[in-house]
Order: sequence, then structure tokens, then C-alpha cells
Amino acid sequence: AHSVVSQVYSAMADLDLVIYGSTGFTGSLAATYVNKKYGKTIKWAIAGRSEQKLLKQQASLDGVPKIIVADSADEPAIKAMVSRTKTVVTFAGPFARYGTGLVKACAEAGTGYCDITGEVAWVRRMITTYDETAQSTGARIVHLCGHDSVPWDLMTLMLTKKLRESNDSLARVDMWDDIKSAPSGGTLETAFGIMFGTEKGQLEKYDYDPLLKTRPPAVGPSENKISVRNVSSFELGKQGMPHRAFFFMAGGE
Repeated sequence: AHSVVSQVYSAMADLDLVIYGSTGFTGSLAATYVNKKYGKTIKWAIAGRSEQKLLKQQASLDGVPKIIVADSADEPAIKAMVSRTKTVVTFAGPFARYGTGLVKACAEAGTGYCDITGEVAWVRRMITTYDETAQSTGARIVHLCGHDSVPWDLMTLMLTKKLRESNDSLARVDMWDDIKSAPSGGTLETAFGIMFGTEKGQLEKYDYDPLLKTRPPAVGPSENKISVRNVSSFELGKQGMPHRAFFFMAGGE
């Protein structure tokens, strides 16, 4: 059934890609890249809530992308945007505040979706709420496609492939990074929201592994054993490296 839904919406779509939140810091980088890499070889649009900003951005992109005005709180506008494209990539965060409606629309329409969120609690809620809908329509909802996840995923993949060349397997990965950068306004807003705002909260408990969710029917408990321990990053561990910990961001940074 889901393939039929996907085929119907694909037939309605006049765009290959929509970049939502394109006028923000990270969204503008993505739009510039797409224009340079693909230009007129694909049908794409930039989207957001400010028509004035979108028009200015369109001009800076040689007038190539189309413009779609859609506020994240405007459900009819979001649904109309989603119905026009095969895939939406969104940079409009904090996602717990602005992203739920877009995930819902894509899941219902069978439209591809990806974002750059690092908001784990929100991602888990999206899996619980919309995964079965997405499975029924054929939508592919892919979260965590930004710096919080992709570099580490790629390095783990490369390590695994390298070890398999010698018939070995990967048991554990520890990673450290030293970053010199200034966070964007959206990143700061997300961090403060998680620490002090309405986004703050405990992770939900599930009766399944969200990384291996297969329904229906349930295939039994996952064999994956995931353990996370948050410890101080100020005390040095083995060989002078920090102990494993979540990232830390000072309030003034």
C-alpha cells in the first residue's frame, strides 16, 4: 500500500528538493552548495517564512531555485509545500519547537525528509509518533544528518570496513574532537532550550530499540546493547584523554 501512496505524491511533485529554513546560517550554506553543485540540473526550491528574505536569497543564487513561503506553524502551507516535492531537507531549528509539523506532513505524504537536529529527545518522540505512519506511506524520515552525528557515523563505518578486510570486528569506538568554531544562533537557541526551556525533559522509555524498529509485527528484543554514561570531561582518563562524556557548551559560548 505504501508504494501506491508514494507513487501518487511523486506524480504530483514538481520539485526534486526543497530546502526549508534556507535563509538561516546553515540553510544558506546548503542552498549555495546545491546551486553550485546541481544548478538547473534538478528542480528545487528554497523555503521559509519570510518572502522578502527568500527573494533576496533567490537573486544571490542566480534566480535558479523557486520560492515557497511557508511558516512552520501554518499547517496548510507546510502540507502544500510537502506535496510539491520528493524530498525536504530542513535547517529550521530548534526542531522540537519548529520541526514537528514538517515531520508529520512528510510522514503522511510519503515525502522524503532529513534534518540536522541533535535533539535526541525530540527525535525519539518523532519515532514513537510517526514511524508507523511513515512506514505505511513509504516516507523516509532521516534525522541527525548534521555535525552531531555524520562525522562519527562515517568514521565508524570506515573503521568497520577496514577491520572486516582482516576478518575482524569492531567492539567499541571512543572518539574525541577539538573544534574551533562559533555556534550559529540556531545552535545556541537549541542548546539553551534543551538546558532551560520547554524542550528540557527526560528521554522516553520504549518497549523496542528505536535504532532497530520493525513493525508490524515486532520481531522481539533487539540484540544491540547500547550503554551511555555521562561523566565529567574535566578529569583525564587513560593516556591523558578525557573520559567519555556528552558535549559541553559553556553558557557564554
